[in-house]
Amino acid sequence: PPCAPVPATFTLGPMNLRTALSAAALVLAVHTSHAGITIHYEGQAENPAAIEKMGAAVCEKAAELGWTCKAISGNAIRESDQITAKFVSELEGSSDFSSVRGVVVYPDPMCEPLYLVAGRSGKLKNFVKTQFAGADVHVKVVELLEVAKVSLTSLRLEDEGGYAETKDRRELESELEAVN
Repeated sequence: PPCAPVPATFTLGPMNLRTALSAAALVLAVHTSHAGITIHYEGQAENPAAIEKMGAAVCEKAAELGWTCKAISGNAIRESDQITAKFVSELEGSSDFSSVRGVVVYPDPMCEPLYLVAGRSGKLKNFVKTQFAGADVHVKVVELLEVAKVSLTSLRLEDEGGYAETKDRRELESELEAVN
């Protein structure tokens, strides 16, 4: 019958239990898909001179913001950050870091370092989690990436806080509040 009563107790069989656990995992995954506010970026430099130009412009902007910016090259990438080393290795198809050049910016103690580095191919890819540093730092990191973009042939940003695409600070603050 269409309106049959539901029994007060019931037993889940093996298939029903598996289905129930899968559904619970899916609900959990949907609700935790943004477990933090991160800016993902991927770009291309025309040549090594463009990487140098980008690094100089980024470090100049970082200095204006009172942030530390350091040139980084070669095997220092591997020693400094394994995630960045992995991205470079994948983009270059090699674990030879001798041609790697770029900069690392330290925006805030509560923000991950921002690595803008590329190898011989000129490709760069990485991410920076800004969630714990707050909206002000997040906005300034986006501004810094926009400075980097000027020296590159392309730079694509994916901002989990939505700010890079919309420039809507209230939306960003709402996202930060929801995640925190």
